Amino acid sequence: MKLKNLLSEIDFSSQAAFDAYKEKHKVRDTTKVNIAGKETTAGAASKKSVSTTKSNGGASADAKKVEPKKEEPKKDEPKRDGGFQTPKRQGNPTVNKKAKSGAEKAGITPANLGNKEYVKTMYKAAVEALTDSNFHDEARELVASIEGKPEWAKKVNYPRMDDPNYAEKMKAIKSGVDSSEYWDYDDNTRNYAVSVSQESGWSGVEAADGIAFTLRMNGFHKEADKIQSIFDNKPYMKDLNKEGKISLSKMIKESEAQEIGNLTGVRVSAVQKFIDDNNIDDRKLLAFLKLKGPKTLSNRMDISTAIVGKPNNKFAQGIIKAFGK
Repeated sequence: MKLKNLLSEIDFSSQAAFDAYKEKHKVRDTTKVNIAGKETTAGAASKKSVSTTKSNGGASADAKKVEPKKEEPKKDEPKRDGGFQTPKRQGNPTVNKKAKSGAEKAGITPANLGNKEYVKTMYKAAVEALTDSNFHDEARELVASIEGKPEWAKKVNYPRMDDPNYAEKMKAIKSGVDSSEYWDYDDNTRNYAVSVSQESGWSGVEAADGIAFTLRMNGFHKEADKIQSIFDNKPYMKDLNKEGKISLSKMIKESEAQEIGNLTGVRVSAVQKFIDDNNIDDRKLLAFLKLKGPKTLSNRMDISTAIVGKPNNKFAQGIIKAFGK
């Protein structure tokens, strides 16, 4: 072996370089070596070896294993969009179950509709469930919150049919909350919303909580929060009993007759008398009045005539036939 090669073999840049060389070659303990500029013997250097059983680039047998630090799970940490989230209210378990299973049965799921359309449909269902429960103020507030137009939460004062400025006032109203897509619905959405409302015993709070629960179970926590937050500052929420329910006698709500009167411009007392005398399903009549379309105005005028016109007029006969119980 040439002297040049020998020198290069016994001169190592580091302890690791020496260890790697020693694993492949036999070296006498008395052989002098130079490691990182320091002269020593192979025997002495072997005692300092950090790897005496290294193979295939693996870790030293003497090396300590360092386990990765495990992060402690954070307890009850609120997370959005699919994670754990403590709801504002737990709601009524029975209503929650009905709301969730009803939505799935009706095909109102993210898988069927896509996330965007699903959220929109559930918002519509919440608005309809509120109106079906006579929580009209809350329904307007929810639409106003969704649309980002707080002025729409104000109660709508529908003009009387004989108001000389009726057309102008109705035009202004139609550019408000009535113009929102969330104030409208299809039959499938309405049927679902009404089923939740009925399961809650027409408690708008429980119906809304049930729909919010369903949203939350699908990961839409922010949307669920928006629905439940409508009740945050309501005085009647202080009257929750131990079961989490509200005494209906303590709730300030608009009756169907009041809402029908608002839509038709007829006195509430006259509307209520017509409903009572003819055994009218006031909820169905109100739903009909809220339908949007080219005949919306004429339908309201027909119902107004049915109520205030001559007894047993043709419009009254049609209404009784269509909406009698």
